[in-house]
Amino acid sequence: MIQKASEKFPVSILYVEDEEGIRIPTVEIMKRWVDNLFVAQNGEEGLKIFHNEHPDLIITDLKMPRMGGLEMIREIKSFDKNIRTIVVSAHSDAEYFIEAIQVGVEGFLLKPVLREKLYDALARQCQIILSHKNARFQEEKFITLADSLNEAIMIVNEAGKVIFWNKAASEIFGIKAEQALGMPYHFILQNDSFLEQWAEDESQLSILLGKENIQRQIFEVNCVRTNGENFTAEVSLSGLKNGNAVYTIIILRDVSQRKRYEKNLI
Repeated sequence: MIQKASEKFPVSILYVEDEEGIRIPTVEIMKRWVDNLFVAQNGEEGLKIFHNEHPDLIITDLKMPRMGGLEMIREIKSFDKNIRTIVVSAHSDAEYFIEAIQVGVEGFLLKPVLREKLYDALARQCQIILSHKNARFQEEKFITLADSLNEAIMIVNEAGKVIFWNKAASEIFGIKAEQALGMPYHFILQNDSFLEQWAEDESQLSILLGKENIQRQIFEVNCVRTNGENFTAEVSLSGLKNGNAVYTIIILRDVSQRKRYEKNLI
């Protein structure tokens, strides 16, 4: 179904086609569908535009002078393996489709391309692109928020390894994110007090990891920084499901100052 003229996809497309009789009318059509459209007459020109403009989607003919579509895509994917691509070709070019699959092309169109078919292929890729952009935006927003907090936030996968480590976690434990990521959680939270809150040994605690239905629990533990300094922390443990994957969120707050204050009141 063709969208209304006022409804453009907020994406940028690089369209590469050497045949003027095909290129000009196709450009006029696609201008109504997307916010930004860059046009090239061959793969070599398309490669230059890619490096300058970094489009979201590439739609290209296969056989062109100077540089063909597959050669251009291969070059581009060496810089950006995630870029979405659609190839357009004549029926006689069927032997190229196996190579196109190997290169990593996501969509195929056969000439002559009907307007409806072009729109459907373009819309499908645009929706994937926008979904990925939204996921990245949400991730960046989460990271920005997490890094603004004073609490240490750790996310652990089902294998028990740390996959997220915020700025406060680095400051509290004295462990940089690049050191913590990929580490088993028990290398960081290796103290008897933490384990005693849940079970007699670490293996029992591991059962809780990867459980999306963990009821949020808050408790206090004694922790040790990398410099050997002891501190009291308030820990919250909860589960999170994202698609088929289940993660454990550990939020830890240094409450040493509060505990000292409470002790002085006694």
